[in-house]
Amino acid sequence: MLTPNRIVSRWYVIQLQAHNLLASAANVALICEKLRHESELCPREVETVCFENREPILLLTASIHLIVAEAENVGLSMTQAAAGRVAYVLNQLQDTARGFTLPRHLVDRLIDYGAQLNQTFSDEIASKKVYVLRPELAHLYSEASGGFGAEVIDTFPEAIEDIEEASKCLALGRSTACIFHLMRAMELAVRQMAGRLGILNVEKEWGKLLSEISGKVEKLPKGPDRDAWSEAHSHLYHVKQAWRNSTMHPKKTYTDVEAKAVFDAVGSFMRHLAPLVPPT
Repeated sequence: MLTPNRIVSRWYVIQLQAHNLLASAANVALICEKLRHESELCPREVETVCFENREPILLLTASIHLIVAEAENVGLSMTQAAAGRVAYVLNQLQDTARGFTLPRHLVDRLIDYGAQLNQTFSDEIASKKVYVLRPELAHLYSEASGGFGAEVIDTFPEAIEDIEEASKCLALGRSTACIFHLMRAMELAVRQMAGRLGILNVEKEWGKLLSEISGKVEKLPKGPDRDAWSEAHSHLYHVKQAWRNSTMHPKKTYTDVEAKAVFDAVGSFMRHLAPLVPPT
């Protein structure tokens, strides 16, 4: 469970299936109202109420279990406690040939606990802030390769962290941070490209290697290999055009559109380069 005011690893991310939690809370409210109606049809002098239709009870039980688990994940402690009280009463149900039975006083308690849970959840969830990813970018948050592909990840393992972070930053709208991580990944890729082409000093800032790389590619003998290297170099040039200025400039920021353009250009470059260089 998340502890308030505690720093956690940036890799510790809870992926909440929000629709399941909300649907389960709605189920509890609807089913408890249905149970109230059924219990009112049963004479008050009858001490044990029988619910012949098992489905609502089974759905209520499943919904409560999900609420307990997800409420803990997002720190809804009061909701979790309220759901626990409902679960306690549900554990008193007897499964008979006719259906689920429960003493009337526990039926009343179950209905009251369900209403309390619904109100507690409504109050507590209102205090939480939820960041909703844009549908077209949501996959970037969960894909380990950031959409760059498995071959890129296999060829440039040292760039995995920055590729993942760039992808997540793009999904979250942190455009300048996305560019920063992309340039770190590019530095590794360009140095491998330069080394493969025989450039001795690859420790330069990658932008300064561009002219040397261009010269090496032009000197390659004509053929499929040169064509492949020329295409990779062309994609590298597109990255430079999309990037334009150093990310480290303290006043430079990037819009979502600019970050997406650089992200796509870097991905295309690294995918074309991956088959040409040995994995590190």
